[in-house]
Amino acid sequence: MGAAAQPTQDAVVTAPLDTTAEIETPEHVRFGHPLAGPTRRAAAYLIDLLVRFAILLALAFLVGLVGVATGDLDGFSTGAILVIYFLLDWFYYVLFESLWSGRTPGKRAMKLRTVGEDGRSLTALDSILRNLLRAADFLPFGYAVGLVVMGRDPKFRRLGDMVAGTVVVVEDRGQISGRLTLAPPPTAKELDSLPAHPPVSREELEAIELFLRRIPHLAPGRVVELADLVAPIFAARMNTRYTNSVRFLGLIYARSRGHEPVKETPKRKIEGGGRRRRGRRGRRGRARSAHNPSGSPLNEIARPPAPEPEPAPEPAPEVQPTLAEPGQAAQPDQVATQAPTPSSVPTPGAWS
Repeated sequence: MGAAAQPTQDAVVTAPLDTTAEIETPEHVRFGHPLAGPTRRAAAYLIDLLVRFAILLALAFLVGLVGVATGDLDGFSTGAILVIYFLLDWFYYVLFESLWSGRTPGKRAMKLRTVGEDGRSLTALDSILRNLLRAADFLPFGYAVGLVVMGRDPKFRRLGDMVAGTVVVVEDRGQISGRLTLAPPPTAKELDSLPAHPPVSREELEAIELFLRRIPHLAPGRVVELADLVAPIFAARMNTRYTNSVRFLGLIYARSRGHEPVKETPKRKIEGGGRRRRGRRGRRGRARSAHNPSGSPLNEIARPPAPEPEPAPEPAPEVQPTLAEPGQAAQPDQVATQAPTPSSVPTPGAWS
């Protein structure tokens, strides 16, 4: 009997951390809006109270000027101020909530909005109904009844919200995320390895997308650890294998969302042009090496060839006069080009 009294694990229902209003549109699209609590709504009410007080002072000043001009300071001024106070107290919220889609200056400052329980926009009739019971929520003073009712209601509604069928939600103006893409993009071979329609539910696909979007904000080791916990489940379900768990989850998401595979560009085949190109490059390299023996790329700029040094002039042969025979005059134009032989040189005895 004791075992039967203990609840099973499946029967345990954990409450959400945040109080959220689930709204489903006619197109079966669900939205979750965080509900505004008493503290945030009280801050918005104080802001609206200050705005109403400022408007009342400005109008009372104008009424006082009119009373001074007309000379009636008591009756006219007092009656006009009471009428202005009544209008501000009863129609301030109706006017702003009808013009600003369920927002007053205080709600707009605190990022709050009044909507219907089914997600529809607030109408003028809804605003009138919820504000007619504001006096009942104010009893006995300081919205004591309204605070007690909001504290006990799971949607933080006061009496006026229960009658009009409205709730006050927090506007979350988050940024719209772009389309999730894989890097590098999936190839046709990778996508064909998975079924055309992977057996993945909508909740599982949303969880995979959330995991892929959080990869840039997680440590690499943590990413692999989380992927290794989930990837074997899908691999066993699809009867397939994988080498990279993170890549495998990305391929499941891409296949389920219908992403197109990347187109592989074929490699060009060079027919004949390569040899001619290599031949020109070889001739150009040989010509460059003739002017640049070192082969350094910094010396590949064409320079004019250095002028060749002129050869040194050869020394002129010594010129010796030819000695004439005795009794003959020597000719001035006879110049010996070769050194005289010893036989042609007369001895000193022949001169005597």
